[in-house]
Amino acid sequence: MTLDLKEHQRSEDTVEYVLSSGNREIGVLRLFLATKEEIESFKKYLKKKLKVGQPFSAKVFLNADLDDKSLDDVLRFVEERFPETKGKVYLLKREGERLTPLKLGR
Repeated sequence: MTLDLKEHQRSEDTVEYVLSSGNREIGVLRLFLATKEEIESFKKYLKKKLKVGQPFSAKVFLNADLDDKSLDDVLRFVEERFPETKGKVYLLKREGERLTPLKLGR
């Protein structure tokens, strides 16, 4: 599965991308970026160093039904593109207002 990202929206603590495969939009990737306050918490409680604006977690809200191999492809794509999120990528299926957890990164 060939995946592509197009930046959709940006704020101080998140960046949203449209995730597509070919001409088909399959979902939205929301990257969570470290703020000054979060950096202090990460340093104090988790002994982890981050920089302001560095991604530390991601959620993928899927609109399309994907098989297990395709879900793995999405996880691998996000973790390769944003290595700081490895193990902290959540795949969720969006059905109206309801979100169903599908998979967590490794």
